[in-house]
Amino acid sequence: MPKRGERHKFPAGIFKGNPLARMTPAEAYKYLRWGNAPKQSFTIDAPEPLVALGELAAIILLDRRQQQWPDDGSSPYLAVGKNSNIIYFVPRAADGGPARLVPSGPYYEIGLCRRVDYYSDKGGEEAYYYHDHEPPYPVLFFEPRGTMVLLPQAHRGGRSFAVAEGGIVG
Repeated sequence: MPKRGERHKFPAGIFKGNPLARMTPAEAYKYLRWGNAPKQSFTIDAPEPLVALGELAAIILLDRRQQQWPDDGSSPYLAVGKNSNIIYFVPRAADGGPARLVPSGPYYEIGLCRRVDYYSDKGGEEAYYYHDHEPPYPVLFFEPRGTMVLLPQAHRGGRSFAVAEGGIVG
């Protein structure tokens, strides 16, 4: 996946702003999924509109702790906040869809995140994607009901990562 050292390959400002800011959630979905239209939507009580990026496969922390999920429909959803461009890991509801409540807090720090792996269908093709983060590593937080968020750190006047057309970049 794209590295921070390849920032010149991305549109100016994605690390200082939010590439999804002027899009509707449906437009953001098509942008992130390389032209795929959403098949369904869910009403979720969340701090902001969420756009599905895929399903979580693994999280690896800097201290080598890790959690992996099988590709069997049980893993949390990976979503991006349309307004904030932060990553949310949304647990599944009993019906297999996303939890209908994504709390605004309180969240507790788990640690620094080194890598995020996920399954997604982009451009009509199912694939396994991963992103190796670079220093300064983003911080993973959890909420006791199961939601997690990944927050970028400050880096050279911008953010350490962004979610854009290439997926998680930076």
